[in-house]
Amino acid sequence: MINIEHLVKDKINALWKEFEDEEYCKFSPNSIAKIPNDGLIFVGINPSLTDDVKRILIEKNDIN
Repeated sequence: MINIEHLVKDKINALWKEFEDEEYCKFSPNSIAKIPNDGLIFVGINPSLTDDVKRILIEKNDIN
């Protein structure tokens, strides 16, 4: 297994803090923690959050 969290967590959180005033940083970054060695991972931004999910993420205010 490849530990994605170990590889990117600190870097992603630093970016989110650096650009915290940007609209997209109101919502925490999301990722899987691990992928199989022979697995595939697709990276992208999913802007299709519902209003309820946006509200919950803003209230949570936690990038971890």
